Amino acid sequence: MPIAFAMAAYLSLTIETVSSAVSQLHSDRVLDLIGNTQREIVVLDRQRLASFGLQS
Repeated sequence: MPIAFAMAAYLSLTIETVSSAVSQLHSDRVLDLIGNTQREIVVLDRQRLASFGLQS
């Protein structure tokens, strides 16, 4: 997942952490990855995405 490398570097997280989170959000249909290289992310459900930060 190429976008995960850039996100991990920007957020100072491991690639595994970011890749896992993005994969889960994609599986949950919160995000969609576009194109063959999957370098673009489309937010499909902003409300659900915002709620992830509120869960403990």
